[in-house]
Amino acid sequence: MLKNVLDAIPDIIGVQDTEYGIISYNKAGYRFLGLTPEETKGKKCYELIGESHPCKECAASLTYDTHKLERMEKYLPDMHCWLDVRTYPVLNREGKLVQVIDHIRDITERKEAEIRNTKLEEQIRSTQKLESLGVLAGGIAHDFNNILMAIMGNAEMALHDIDLSMETEGYLRDILSASKRASGLTKQMLDYSGRNEPKSKPVDVNQVIQDTGMMLSVSVSRKTTLEYDLAANLPDVFADPVQQLQQVIMNLMTNASEALENKPGTVKLSTALKLCRAGELNETFVNDDLTPGNYVIIKVSDTGKGMDSKTLSRVFDPFFSTKFTGRGLGLAAVLGVIRAHKGAIEVTSEEGKGSVFTVYLPACSEYRRKNKKKAAIKPSSGEGHILLVDDEDSVKEITGKMLSLLGYSVDFASDGREALEKYRNDPERFACVILDLTMPVMDGAEAFRRILELNSEAKIIVSTGYTEDAVIKEYSDLNIAGMLQKPYSLSDVSQVVKKVLMK
Repeated sequence: MLKNVLDAIPDIIGVQDTEYGIISYNKAGYRFLGLTPEETKGKKCYELIGESHPCKECAASLTYDTHKLERMEKYLPDMHCWLDVRTYPVLNREGKLVQVIDHIRDITERKEAEIRNTKLEEQIRSTQKLESLGVLAGGIAHDFNNILMAIMGNAEMALHDIDLSMETEGYLRDILSASKRASGLTKQMLDYSGRNEPKSKPVDVNQVIQDTGMMLSVSVSRKTTLEYDLAANLPDVFADPVQQLQQVIMNLMTNASEALENKPGTVKLSTALKLCRAGELNETFVNDDLTPGNYVIIKVSDTGKGMDSKTLSRVFDPFFSTKFTGRGLGLAAVLGVIRAHKGAIEVTSEEGKGSVFTVYLPACSEYRRKNKKKAAIKPSSGEGHILLVDDEDSVKEITGKMLSLLGYSVDFASDGREALEKYRNDPERFACVILDLTMPVMDGAEAFRRILELNSEAKIIVSTGYTEDAVIKEYSDLNIAGMLQKPYSLSDVSQVVKKVLMK
């Protein structure tokens, strides 16, 4: 009767002696092991799961010592399962331990669910951290562009002074050169924030890699062996080929080469096409809102030192580096670019064996379009009255000088409310309005709408530290006549204002 009851229990029930020897199991136990009662006779419990000695922190061992109920969770890698093991002492009348009863339950589903939930929580925390840092980076980039606007604008205006000495001209050109490099850093910050919308078009990833090949060869150590494995007949991806996709490839390859620590090693770049099903990209960074479908894969692997789990968890943090000379946004900018392209990135690494970075970009089927080179545009003069609205005095001052040099008359306002009052007093006076979007009291977007209520034909140029695509996406309801992206030059002002006034 008791045997029938035990055999009806779905959990494993077993009895062993005081030296790990198996006495018997119920049907669930033999079924789990795939053995018969005869095959378990004379065997130790740990031998049945492929071990040569008792398990670490074995529940039975503890029960032998304590004569009490003990419990442990055990993972069996060969069987790919988790077990909840409880051991109960069987004592004789003298209180001596004579047997141990095992109660073992398969908890694989619960443990896998816990692991999935833990990973999901880590991804959520990582996403929240990235979003917070992205907002911070975007804000800093916007303010920094205002400062650069004043530096670059004044230097450029000074270069128009015909009485400049050659030495002074050299100083000014050095200022412009350094400012342009600083502008590149703000671009990286916008890339990281995900607010630098790519100027996307159908792009052949393999072609971008081939075009980048020469730069790659001179950017890595001579001790680094570069290998390429580019899949044939890949579909295009929607991407910004020069400014962003090329940056991703360069940063990943340079990072992989530096992981070799100037020792002989291999960096391999490969491409492939992969059909990703729902949930398949859950292990990647930036996997929010990814749709199932075909993805073009860019994989960069190295034979370097690899990363521990602590380093791996911070690999995309801005300005984080394991190198003394490491600085900048490197992999953080890569993450921002991939986010802007609606893609994902996966990182695997093992200490002493190297790392693998895998980029997923949504594939498209449109034909590639050839780039058309734009001819250089020289500043040209114009006429008319312009209302310039910006809360940064330095930006107002230098942009006003640029407009005056180009032949325009300028009125100034420091916020949306002041701009609205000036425009309301004499709407016919202004040929166009140059309007910053981020201002106190009344922001640019609200002022934009209110000016259009006064004059639906008003020509309004938006001045911003963000990219044109990002602004259009954010303010799609505004009828924006033109765009000036800070820091802009005299030529930019001339071109945009003239184009708007000719409409």
